[in-house]
Amino acid sequence: MNTPHYPSFGCLGRARAGKGTMAAIITSWAKYNSLPSQIISFADPIKDFLTLLIGRSEPFRGNDAQRNAPLADFPWRSFEAPVLAGARRIGVPEDVIENGSPTGRQLMQIFGTDIMRNQFYDQTWFRIAANRAKNFAGITIVDDVRFPNEARPVTEGGMFDYVIKVTRESVPKLDHASENSVDQVPQNHLSIIMPNDNSIEDLSARLDLWLSMMAMVRRSAAG
Repeated sequence: MNTPHYPSFGCLGRARAGKGTMAAIITSWAKYNSLPSQIISFADPIKDFLTLLIGRSEPFRGNDAQRNAPLADFPWRSFEAPVLAGARRIGVPEDVIENGSPTGRQLMQIFGTDIMRNQFYDQTWFRIAANRAKNFAGITIVDDVRFPNEARPVTEGGMFDYVIKVTRESVPKLDHASENSVDQVPQNHLSIIMPNDNSIEDLSARLDLWLSMMAMVRRSAAG
């Protein structure tokens, strides 16, 4: 008996564009069609590490206000030079570095990109997610794709059968490598672009229709 091949989806987009919402819609579609699914994030191990370091999860897994609140008990000056260099690269003013504290969002950006991707191994988070996906018998959705090497399709050594880019004009564009890289993903790596400027119901209806069409194509190709 052949083991079924479950497709993998990458949700690509800037912060607050709707990647998590899109992943949840795909999971709901899979459940409706009696297909097992899981949502994972490239940032999961980043959040896990920083949660253990800081001693609480809200700055990394909480809402926007919690992730954007300064961590008063971890001032910038308590960190080593590579972290401070990362702070300057994301535009933290010198007086804040001297007298203030990072937010959870800033620490995730610096640790995930400036330290691990840029100074250790640029496929760190991709490799961890790919290993998690291959050990799961079902649809895998990654809800935080941002870099070109993360968005590669299976045919080019990547992990995704489909990469869906979500755009939202109403959210501010943050100036950081993990945000600016979204628009550097080659167009031929994208399966579809989903604008998210109306309601969740509108996004859900369009995504459900596209998913159903892709399922029909896969069934036809399988004979």
